[in-house]
Amino acid sequence: MEPVPVQTLPELPPETWTEIFAHLSAGQLLKMRHVCRRWRELATAAAVLRAKLAVTFPRTFPVDVDCAPYPALLPVGKLTFEQVPLVGVCSWWPAFGPGLVEFRIRGCSLELPVLVGFLKHTPNVRVLELACIKCTGEWRDTDGVDLGNLENLFLVDFAKGLSIFGNCNLKVLGFTWESVDVSTLEFVNFVGRFQDTLEELYFTASEDILVELMKLQRLKLKKLLLNSFSFENNQLIIDLCRQQPLLEWLDLTQILSFDGAEREGKELMEIGELLPRLKFFSVNITPDTYFDLSFVSKMPQLKKLEIDGISGDFPQDVVGPVCPNLRTLTFSSIHFVCCSLRKILANMPNLQTLTFKHCSVDTWSDLLKALEPLKLLKNLTLWMTGATAKTYSDFNDLTNLSHLKISLCGMPPALLATLLKRCPNLRELNLPAMDYDLDDETVRVIGQELPLLNQLSVKRCRLSEAAERFIRENCGSLHVLDTTKK
Repeated sequence: MEPVPVQTLPELPPETWTEIFAHLSAGQLLKMRHVCRRWRELATAAAVLRAKLAVTFPRTFPVDVDCAPYPALLPVGKLTFEQVPLVGVCSWWPAFGPGLVEFRIRGCSLELPVLVGFLKHTPNVRVLELACIKCTGEWRDTDGVDLGNLENLFLVDFAKGLSIFGNCNLKVLGFTWESVDVSTLEFVNFVGRFQDTLEELYFTASEDILVELMKLQRLKLKKLLLNSFSFENNQLIIDLCRQQPLLEWLDLTQILSFDGAEREGKELMEIGELLPRLKFFSVNITPDTYFDLSFVSKMPQLKKLEIDGISGDFPQDVVGPVCPNLRTLTFSSIHFVCCSLRKILANMPNLQTLTFKHCSVDTWSDLLKALEPLKLLKNLTLWMTGATAKTYSDFNDLTNLSHLKISLCGMPPALLATLLKRCPNLRELNLPAMDYDLDDETVRVIGQELPLLNQLSVKRCRLSEAAERFIRENCGSLHVLDTTKK
């Protein structure tokens, strides 16, 4: 008998293997490292592959000069210290730190010189987060710190030694505070260092800060999120939008609420007219007896819209917007009276993703029939969303829907089974927290009437062994079935 020839790997250059492995997930990369020494060396040498791997130190794990994590750390691109006592710089850190591209310290206690010691050995880090750190001591010996590659900086309740970031070319800055004092001048001067490169800004706003920020004439932002505990000056927001016409992403939910008054409706219209490039907009709207959503029509490039109703009612005579380019829509904390939801969704023909959080309708039919014009809808999420009355009437198929998530909605079991029947092309069904166990009809529909279903997650509700076996045997496309009880 002739020996069977040994199968060898094709001779490809490292660049080609790296490009192939770049399509793997972090978990798959860890398995790939065990195939052979050559692949392990490739995974170690390629920065793009190391960047996929992350490690988080366990809480209360003391880090000092002598600490030796076990098992030995792999060369990874991302590291997080969270609620870890950082006593000193580890002996292995000078060799390990240069491989990091993301470095996060959250909720830790340390001396400032120790922080400097860690940062001295992270010259290639592009993302740095310092959140809720308890620091003591003074900055010293910072000459060896080179953060010239830093592009994304996130500071949460941390405002010490900001001069250490002076040589950065930041593109993204998140700077929020609650328990530390940051003066207007200190913040604006800090932002001013990066006004020629900064594209995204997230910060705790006050009227004084906004006034001074608008004096930075070279600041041209694409993304803006404002956070404030007390802010009432809508005009300042409008003036800021006027100065930043290149904005593509704007989140005002943490700073302002607009109500149904005609004046504030006009202010929203003005924001839309000032920002012709806007693709994402998130806003609080407190409906009154009447509300006009036509301000969305002033945003022709808008792709994603989030509206938080602050537990208010959207009245029956709401004016729905015309927004043919909208792809993603999220409603939070809104009660839709009667047919108001139908009016809102009637002129959104290209909507593909729709999410309801903490919302309610008068009847389930008011929600399900409002979906009928959305012929391109692919993703639907109902999270803690219910109906005042449990009755419902028939509704049309949602033929394009491929992803459905329902959690804590109080939907009657018979309606759930009917809804699944109306989604013949469903590929992913996620039921993370139901109010009841799945009944026989729902199990039958999942097993026999969803031929394309490949992922099913049923958590925190009982699915009998017989039901699980029935689904596995009858749902031919199913690849993932998650029945985690916790």
